[in-house]
Amino acid sequence: MNALDELLAREVAEGEKLDSGKFTLARDKALEKLSGYQLPGEADWVLKVIQAAVAGGFRQINVRLSGGGVEFGLAGECAWTLSDLQQGFYDPQTSADRSLQHLKQALWSACLQGRRPFHLSSPGWDESLFWNGESMRRQVGVATPETRLTISHRAREGIFSYRLLRDVESARRNSEILQTLRNRAFVCPVPLRVDARRLDALQHCPDHGLSSSSYPLRFAFSVGGDLPPFKMPPLTRGGYDIPHNANVALLNLVERHLQVPDECALVAILTAHARDVQWGKSTSWQPYEQTSRIYWVSDGVVIDCRAFAVAPGSCSLGLVASAQGLTTDLSGLALQVNQVYRGRLSEICRMAHSFLETSQLRTDQIVTSPTPDGRLAGAALLLGGLGLSFINPIFGGVVAAGGLTTFLGGPGETEKLARSLVDSHEQLGEEWARAHARKKRFLTGRKCSAVGEIVP
Repeated sequence: MNALDELLAREVAEGEKLDSGKFTLARDKALEKLSGYQLPGEADWVLKVIQAAVAGGFRQINVRLSGGGVEFGLAGECAWTLSDLQQGFYDPQTSADRSLQHLKQALWSACLQGRRPFHLSSPGWDESLFWNGESMRRQVGVATPETRLTISHRAREGIFSYRLLRDVESARRNSEILQTLRNRAFVCPVPLRVDARRLDALQHCPDHGLSSSSYPLRFAFSVGGDLPPFKMPPLTRGGYDIPHNANVALLNLVERHLQVPDECALVAILTAHARDVQWGKSTSWQPYEQTSRIYWVSDGVVIDCRAFAVAPGSCSLGLVASAQGLTTDLSGLALQVNQVYRGRLSEICRMAHSFLETSQLRTDQIVTSPTPDGRLAGAALLLGGLGLSFINPIFGGVVAAGGLTTFLGGPGETEKLARSLVDSHEQLGEEWARAHARKKRFLTGRKCSAVGEIVP
């Protein structure tokens, strides 16, 4: 049982109900106003906690999911004070401290609007902060080795009712939190662990990272220029997850040991997309189409993701750029399209065009010559097929033909896949060049659609 569970159990056992009359009228009105605060997604509040930790200068984030709630362990010196947090929680005005503002938004969404208890403690505090779902108080602190924020999965009025439903709801919330972090916190610039699994790597990008169905073949890290820099996720340099059921030919092309700078203005990732498709009782690797996208990053999370106006393909481009200086909505998790945004996007498109012009992908990089083992297998299939043709001519002929193709090193599954990926890569470059040219005409005043403003 964590500290939050103990506090809640004590309240129930003692029948304690805090006196809401202690709050001033102004505080009551603030609570009423803030109780309707919501972020775009149900689990998006967890992104605000990550942003608060990154902007607050913590050097490591550990997220622990349990049936009772989610606990954030933040390693490093804590710049927050109890007074700032307690007063800021009731203050609807934007805080000058970016880290505190992120934390306020997380707590408003998860704990005030959802009436879910939380407990916050830090090694340098004599007391901790406890919100029971209705009111806040300071609690005598217990020494902790790190700053800890624990948020309950259950609203105050449903804390101890219907255990089966409670467990189901907790599992659902944990799943949503994990998925949200996987999809949008892979750009975290400090080590980020969720139940001991590291997420902080560009290779963990859900659509352009490394998985059993996507293979980042080329990386480009742009340093300097007019774009604002952002810090690199540390696990990008190595140690990220390698899928055990990947395509070996494509996996061998993935750059394993990258020279990653501490900060980048833009990261470009050229990714191939293929998956193992089942056909009856057999399977084969088939390419599939993915859109080219840009991931806008702010304080360690992806706050916006947009698709480029080029046709999806089995080779696509993923771009990662900083959203610093761009206007967001009130949640801070979506960008507003204005002239500043268009100007930055234009520069990013130009840099991406240069990257695609210099990147190459050839069939012989993917397909190697038949190995002795492959020739031996082909010869065995050929002889077996010839023998079967006396019993079943059609089936025997098919087996023999396959064996002959394998023996001679003809166009097998891998080569067909390679040709498809190479063709898609060439098409991506051509379409990007045309879109880039249209963008240039658009910027000079000619009527033409801009590239990169299609939301998936």
